[in-house]
Amino acid sequence: MRSSGIDRALWLEVRDSATGERRVEVYAAPTPRTRADRERYLNRYVPQIFPGAKLRTFAGGAGTFVRDQLLITAHYGAVREGAHVLPLEESLPEPLAARVGQGSLFAE
Repeated sequence: MRSSGIDRALWLEVRDSATGERRVEVYAAPTPRTRADRERYLNRYVPQIFPGAKLRTFAGGAGTFVRDQLLITAHYGAVREGAHVLPLEESLPEPLAARVGQGSLFAE
């Protein structure tokens, strides 16, 4: 989905500690209005996208989550016109590898 009409979105930076690989994904997710909402939304949506992910820290509007060897940094940020934004509802609850059609989480 292109970002037409979306000015803020959920950004996820996913790092695999075993391989050092990194990927960034942007989701069209409801935007929180307050700091408390931001933490609650992150704690709701990240585990939906990455089942089993647990909040490790939350500071400065960003949360870090861990799941197995993955470190996931999540925050809300601006989206440039025409950027590729994934629809949140279509990404759930399939694992990342199935969503992107890869055999593994990160490209070889």
